[in-house]
Amino acid sequence: MLSDSAGAQIPALRLHILGTSLLAARSSSVVPPPKVVPLVSAAVSALLLIVVGASSCSRVNEGYRGVELTFGAAADTPLEPGLHITFPFAQSIEEIDVKQRVFEQKTMASSADEQNVATTVAVNYRLKADSAVDIYASLGQNPVTWESTVFAPQIKEALKSVTARYKARELIAERAKVKAEITELLEERISGDHFEVLQVSITDFTFSTKYMAAIEAKQVAEQAAQQAENELERNKLDVQKVEQQASAEAVATLTRVQAEVEATRIRAEANAEYHRKLSATATPTSLRHMELERWDGTAPLYVGGGASIMLPSASTP
Repeated sequence: MLSDSAGAQIPALRLHILGTSLLAARSSSVVPPPKVVPLVSAAVSALLLIVVGASSCSRVNEGYRGVELTFGAAADTPLEPGLHITFPFAQSIEEIDVKQRVFEQKTMASSADEQNVATTVAVNYRLKADSAVDIYASLGQNPVTWESTVFAPQIKEALKSVTARYKARELIAERAKVKAEITELLEERISGDHFEVLQVSITDFTFSTKYMAAIEAKQVAEQAAQQAENELERNKLDVQKVEQQASAEAVATLTRVQAEVEATRIRAEANAEYHRKLSATATPTSLRHMELERWDGTAPLYVGGGASIMLPSASTP
């Protein structure tokens, strides 16, 4: 059997061995192998290069122009659509819309006859590409700001100016002329160095309720008058037709009567001529012969003076 001192030394030895093992294991985990350090450094460098490269590439889409900002200051020339290189954390690119847009506005104005007219105008426009930087510097990149700052007041002034030259009914009757004048004013006031007006459309003319009722009543009266005039014209045509028909019948009757009179005259003249010639050449025998030829064989039912004549010219001298 071991003594007490020997038994006490065995746990202490075990603790010493265990501590030495733990120290060796800790030392091996802290110190990396010699080849690991360069690989980690290369990976970190590559990652940094990728991040820096990605942040230095900016894209401008079609339908836009880019404004390059260097610490907030805009470059003089706008950027075309495509990929552009910038300095990370120092430069950035803002896109400006240069596509065609439509701005619509409704404006109240007074006509020459002091009628209130609400006119709705639609303006097709676009920002000129080479003005992207100037517009960004003066109005920003939001088209709503451009429209409220530039288009709205100019459309209002143009509509008031043109509307005041026409009476309310003329605004409707001469719509094309009104549109041309408004377009000319807007092109003059808006189409400059920055914007291009492509088309102006008047989408609606709205008048007061009383004026619209008066227009409707007038139209109804005009339609009734036109209908009455049409009926009168139709009656005139009917009367003319009857008159023409009566005149034609009268002419036809007159012509027929004249023809009959002329025929009677010709017959009378022919008979007279016949009897004249007959009288000149007739003898009792020829007259008796003619009488017998014309007799139908019927004896007279009554004879006067107790005569018993049965045949024509029975008592021949």
